[in-house]
Amino acid sequence: MNWLGWLSALPLTSGGLSFTYYVIAFILALLVLAAGIGAWWIRTDAGSQTVDSERLLNAFDEPVAVLDPEDDVLLANVPFRTIFDSDVEGKAAADVFEAHDDLATAVADKAEITTELQTDGESRTYQLHLYPMGAQPRPPRNWVVVLHDVTEHEVREAELEAENEQLEQFASLISHD
Repeated sequence: MNWLGWLSALPLTSGGLSFTYYVIAFILALLVLAAGIGAWWIRTDAGSQTVDSERLLNAFDEPVAVLDPEDDVLLANVPFRTIFDSDVEGKAAADVFEAHDDLATAVADKAEITTELQTDGESRTYQLHLYPMGAQPRPPRNWVVVLHDVTEHEVREAELEAENEQLEQFASLISHD
């Protein structure tokens, strides 16, 4: 008896393929179909929304929101809600950023900008960054909006520029002597 066992002994017709070949072909077809369905499931992220997505966003100290392809807010963390509104989910980004035309325009154009925002009674400088979600090169399904607080960086940069100007003045005084 060969390695296929009893299946190889079941010829369908004389001179035709045996039953074993049809069983193997059927199993291979099922495997290819299952691999295709699995690849589609992974590619479309079907069922990927989990309960932990809001907890993940709240792990960030900086304001973060997730926008759908129509630029409606799907999720937002606590710092984002503190700056803009506590009830932003489901609202259009244009409505959320209506008091800040530069942010609304940047989100619509998917551009990165630096802007001033009032938080807790003080003016802070933020850089708006938009990150596409989803495998490229196809168009992203959702966008992650992150507002990086660059206030300290801006202050330090201004201090360095002032120091450089003082050094240049000092150097020009010494060169004249």
